[in-house]
Amino acid sequence: MKINKLVLIRFSLLWLFFLIYSCSNKEQTPNILFIMTDQQSADMLSCTGNKYINTPALDRLAERGVRFELAYSPNPSCTPSRTSMMTGLFPSALDCSRNADKSKLGGNIPEHVLNNTMGKLISQAGYRSFFGGKTHWIDGINYQSIGFENLTTDDRGILAEKCADFLKQKHEDPFLLVASFM
Repeated sequence: MKINKLVLIRFSLLWLFFLIYSCSNKEQTPNILFIMTDQQSADMLSCTGNKYINTPALDRLAERGVRFELAYSPNPSCTPSRTSMMTGLFPSALDCSRNADKSKLGGNIPEHVLNNTMGKLISQAGYRSFFGGKTHWIDGINYQSIGFENLTTDDRGILAEKCADFLKQKHEDPFLLVASFM
């Protein structure tokens, strides 16, 4: 059986178009909701069997997403830990071992650090990155410098409302939303 070259080319182009479309379909890229709370251990949800609290909304999120039960914090203090989470570096790499070290570098954060932060790296993967709530980072780090758009600086009730409104909106691009509650 002789195959017409034109038919083969058309079929190949059609297959290539289908492959490119299916690989670039933004619906396949999951949105990421990263909820961060202060002073909450992994067992402080009713879905973990805690009989003293009732957290139905968080339980539903945990059921459909990922819950970190054995996470490691590089420092028990807020500023070093939060800075580490955003930069991917141990607090000692930025000379920050306690909250009082917030200004030690005088705001002079190396460019290679700022170019490799959570917000910037995920943006390079095609996401839009949003941050709402408590920051408590070292001086020299702010929303824009680490690749985030600011949703709100409130870390309590208004943050919850802003996040809910944000999640209800239709988004053209996949997103990372960090909701950092007090």
